[in-house]
Amino acid sequence: MPRRPISIVRWVISVIILIPTLLVWSFFLTGHWKSFKVISRSMEPTLLVDDYLLMRHQKDFPLLDNKVVVLADPSGGKLAMVKRIVATANSTVRLSNGRIYLDGSKTPLPGERVEDTPNHEWKLDQNQIFVLGDNRNNSQDSFDFGPLLRTDIMGVITYRYYPLVRAGVVQ
Repeated sequence: MPRRPISIVRWVISVIILIPTLLVWSFFLTGHWKSFKVISRSMEPTLLVDDYLLMRHQKDFPLLDNKVVVLADPSGGKLAMVKRIVATANSTVRLSNGRIYLDGSKTPLPGERVEDTPNHEWKLDQNQIFVLGDNRNNSQDSFDFGPLLRTDIMGVITYRYYPLVRAGVVQ
């Protein structure tokens, strides 16, 4: 019994599926992308416990303002932290009466008022960043350990892929 040739349409569909699959797989294998699971409430409501995220790894991060990033734990622990960058090089961050102000602005950053944290001011150096959790009263962040170095950034969170109902670009 002669074999039926594979139709061109089936072959094209197979290639269309195979190439993106191989590209995604290669990004994970080469370390350009990494997957993370959220295990704390420090970034609520942006990220919830059990969200699965994709992190893009690269050597240089040109625009970091307001990006959600993965950081090496400043206390030397093995777990990475996910935080939002609120200030970058040469900025001044001021905490006054529970509100956060940047570079002498009279308008505070959006977000909840920070409870039980004394007024303080931080002046960032050229290679420093200041990070906060979106859930500011339930987050260990730069209020606790001060500014971090840009080299502490492991990557930028770009996408939430699970749960499917919340899948999409992370802002």
